[in-house]
Amino acid sequence: TRAGYRHKLSAFAESVGESMPADLVNRGDIQDFCFREDLARETQRTYLRHCKMLFRWLEREDWIDQNICEPIRYPRRQETTAGKMINKNQLDKLFRTFKRIQREKIRDGQTTGLHVWFKPVVAMGFYQGLRAGEIVRLDWLDVSLDERRLHLTRTKNGEQRVVPIRKEYLPLLQAWHRLCERPTEGLVFFKSDAPGRHTGKKWPLSTDHVSKVYKGYVRAAGLPDSVCFHGLRHSCGTQLLRKGMDLHEVASWLGHSSLDSVRTYEHLNDQDLRSKMEELGM
Repeated sequence: TRAGYRHKLSAFAESVGESMPADLVNRGDIQDFCFREDLARETQRTYLRHCKMLFRWLEREDWIDQNICEPIRYPRRQETTAGKMINKNQLDKLFRTFKRIQREKIRDGQTTGLHVWFKPVVAMGFYQGLRAGEIVRLDWLDVSLDERRLHLTRTKNGEQRVVPIRKEYLPLLQAWHRLCERPTEGLVFFKSDAPGRHTGKKWPLSTDHVSKVYKGYVRAAGLPDSVCFHGLRHSCGTQLLRKGMDLHEVASWLGHSSLDSVRTYEHLNDQDLRSKMEELGM
């Protein structure tokens, strides 16, 4: 650790000039050193972290009157869309983990925190591509199981859209509807004061709660820590592209106002291209 600090701070001293008085170093000097274009984003963050440590020490020891480094913001981490997503095998592993943990809770006599909504909510993100906010606000009035469609009225951009219910997801939603005693209105997903029986008072789910619970089961299943609930939406978008939908169709399905958002999804891999080539007879 000491060697790492020595290396980076020596490089900083060389950058600004070893004879430069500490109180004459300005913010531009720090940014020029930390944010060089030839450095990876994570390396830039490391350089700035070391500089912040140095300037806190300089201020604490009264070498400088003002810490000019503290207000400098870290560059955002480079997160790939692919790192947030899961595939079908990982989804199955996640559900197996959830089932195992739920059984352990029931066996131990636990009556709260069973998260009975978990499987249909997560599957809706994976297969239907809805945002967490759209899922927790979904009402049975906007669900047509017979016509296999979801009419989304409360969306991020305020524009209503109709999303077909995919055949992979339909049985899960039908089972949830039966478990909820076939309601015709009211929130589709909720927290209940009697988990597993769906009786008593019901509370709306929050997006933060859904994301936190999802992350907990992701870790329990041993999936990458970069996996997040919003990645389910990206997983759906990638599936739709692989099944042959074009960018405009996927953007319409997911409610994207720009095609650029769809272009960030995982690129087609070698097998995808090979399958398309065979389909076209090439």
